[in-house]
This record gives sequence, C-alpha cells and structure tokens, in this order.
Amino acid sequence: MSSGKLAEALTSEERRQLAEFNSCLYGYIKFEDNDKCSKKLLIQKGIAYYDRVIRDKMKAAGLGSSFTPMDSQKRAELQKKVNVDPNIYCHLGHLHLLLEDFPKAMSAYQKFYNVQPHYWKDAAFLYGLGLVYFHFNAYKW
Repeated sequence: MSSGKLAEALTSEERRQLAEFNSCLYGYIKFEDNDKCSKKLLIQKGIAYYDRVIRDKMKAAGLGSSFTPMDSQKRAELQKKVNVDPNIYCHLGHLHLLLEDFPKAMSAYQKFYNVQPHYWKDAAFLYGLGLVYFHFNAYKW
C-alpha cells in the first residue's frame, strides 16, 4: 500500500484515535510481535498522512519533494512560505518515537523546536525530545 493510499484511508475516527497518541505513552504502549497490530498500523497510517500533508504544502510553496542544492538563505526564505502547523511536526515526532524510530523522531522534534516560539509550554514535546536525547546520549540543553 503506497503512502498516498494510506493518507486517503485515514478517517475522522482514526484521526481522533491518533490524536490520543503522544510521547507520554512511550514504554507503556506495547506492540504485538506481528506487523498486523491495530495500534501500530494506525500509527503508520498517521505518519504517512502527516508526511503527505507536509509534502503537499512544500510543493505548494515551491520547494518540491526532492532536495535541490541551494544556499541556506534561499532555503530559509522558502521555508517561511511553507504554512505547516508546527503541531504536525510535534505529533509526527511522537508517532516516530512510539515506533522507536529515533532519528526520524529527532528530525520532527527539531523542526517543531525551530518553528514553534513557545515550544517549552508543550510538556509532551519536552518529554519526547528528552527521550530521544537520552537515546542518543546527547544532552544539548
């Protein structure tokens, strides 16, 4: 199943269930050994959905989906045109963390950190970021 089909298949009930997942569930939520666990499939669908939303907004802003070499100033200007809700990055980090995909969780959390001026007010974000830092043994506060 491609990511586009996963994104289209996300219903409002699945979105509601997905909104309940955050970094505070790390360690408490257990996935069964098989890949057909309903919670794991829902999280994977959510990741595909958020990736699709971000990719579509980047395309609309002119960034495109592929990496093109450009200087950092031009890239920063283009990033400002992208109108992605910062909470999408935070929730994407939570979902990657729950699947124990630490590099992707770190990337999503760092994007949230860079675009959200009041990141310190989100306790679930701080907890998730702390878990990722602990995983990488990087204490850069």
